[in-house]
Amino acid sequence: MKDKDKSKINNKNIFFVDLQLFFTIVTIILLIWFFFNQSIVIYVELFLGLSLISMGINNHLIYKRKYFTVIYFLLGVVVLLNTILSFLGV
Repeated sequence: MKDKDKSKINNKNIFFVDLQLFFTIVTIILLIWFFFNQSIVIYVELFLGLSLISMGINNHLIYKRKYFTVIYFLLGVVVLLNTILSFLGV
C-alpha cells in the first residue's frame, strides 16, 4: 500500500477532532447562555479562541489547507490575546 492510499485519519488526529468538537459544543452552549447573561463574555471568547486554534491544527493535520490553517490559527490567537487582556483589565 502506498503512502497516498493511507488514510489521513489516525489516533492523533482523532484526538484533535474530538478536542475541536468539545470546544465547539462548549462555545455554542456558552453563546446561548451569553444571550441571557452578558457577564460570561470572557468565557465565550476563551472557548472561541481555543476552538479556532484547534480548527487550524485540524486543517493542518488532516485537510492540508495551508491558507485556512493560518487564518484559523491567527484568529484564534488574536481572540485569546484579547481574552487575556480583557481578563487583566487592560
